[in-house]
Amino acid sequence: MQIPHLSSGVFLAHQRQFLSFREHQHLTPTNEGSCIDSSGVEQVPVFSRTSISSSSGDIAEVHPDYPKGGTLFAAFPVELQVEVFLQFCEIFPAIGKATEGPPLLLRICRAWTELVFRTPQLWTSFTLDLRSLPGPNQTAFLISATKGWLNRSRDLPLSFRLHYPVLVDTASTELMQCILASFPRWRDATLHVPTACLLPLRGVTHGRSSCLRTFSLQTFGNSSPIVLKDLGIIGTQVTELDLSIVPIPTLDECLHILKECVNLRRCSMNAIPLFSSDGLEPLSLQDLEHLQLNIFRRSLSQPTSDPFLAFLHSLFLPALQFLRISWNWNTSQAPRWSNVSSNRFVEFLEQLSGHLETLHVENLPLDAGQIFDFHKVVPSLQCLSIVPKGGREVRYL
Repeated sequence: MQIPHLSSGVFLAHQRQFLSFREHQHLTPTNEGSCIDSSGVEQVPVFSRTSISSSSGDIAEVHPDYPKGGTLFAAFPVELQVEVFLQFCEIFPAIGKATEGPPLLLRICRAWTELVFRTPQLWTSFTLDLRSLPGPNQTAFLISATKGWLNRSRDLPLSFRLHYPVLVDTASTELMQCILASFPRWRDATLHVPTACLLPLRGVTHGRSSCLRTFSLQTFGNSSPIVLKDLGIIGTQVTELDLSIVPIPTLDECLHILKECVNLRRCSMNAIPLFSSDGLEPLSLQDLEHLQLNIFRRSLSQPTSDPFLAFLHSLFLPALQFLRISWNWNTSQAPRWSNVSSNRFVEFLEQLSGHLETLHVENLPLDAGQIFDFHKVVPSLQCLSIVPKGGREVRYL
């Protein structure tokens, strides 16, 4: 059968009608029964295809060439139907909710259910949020739903958000292992997890993931500390990196991580201004455009500016446009930078003078005169903002 030509107006009209299902759900249950009993999604009524087209009449009234009794959506090529589904599904739908993403599409009819199950692209993005601690039954349900979701995505790269506040019980640990076991397919991963949760990665990574492009990791807890560089998670294919981990890495550990990710475009890291080894090799990050450094102190007796400035001078950043430095230090205890240290920081900024557009400095132990020199040496600046200790942000540009 030849598929009739669909004008853009007709297509958009039907798409609006399709999307209105989510808002109003004017559908009537049928006796077809649940088609999701083995999918890991809670069972819900299935709805009649005819109820979707009832408000606009039969497709034959719009396209006489199409058989009477069909629906407009059924006239679309399968590729176009899949594209509509992809546009309809939210980014990072929550696993376990039948009113978001692919599980919502499963509620319509058998034809849609078959197509959704045959389309792994629909199952490659998800959110798993355990910040509100589930009961044992709910945890078991989420394990089943997560395994089903991952199986339906087949071997495609995964994009996900995982919020896992505490180690709850054996069942919760199994849930975390499901996510870690999929590591070779991680593409865009955001994890907020206890530090100890990452220990099993030592047994599943077997080399870096060739899929991983964006990696955001926030850890907490003091038990079983790990060193990120030892896990082999990140590599040259990563272009965006956001690390807020415990224990906070030293500056040379940060350098080691950056050397593994030489193609970064965006990077945010926490660090302690210490070096555990002598000597710094220069590092070129040719594509880095956005850099945020949050510096924390470990003790009152540790050095302040020298290690940090040495770290900055070891970097070659020819494409950097945005720089944010947050000095998380009690300014009543942290000494002011000397003129020598201030001059070294200005020299670092001079290296960025042709391309740096935005500079944010927070709690940096410099006086107003030293800070004013920033604009003199970086004429390309379009935004210069200063946040003094306990004060509000002041924009000079």
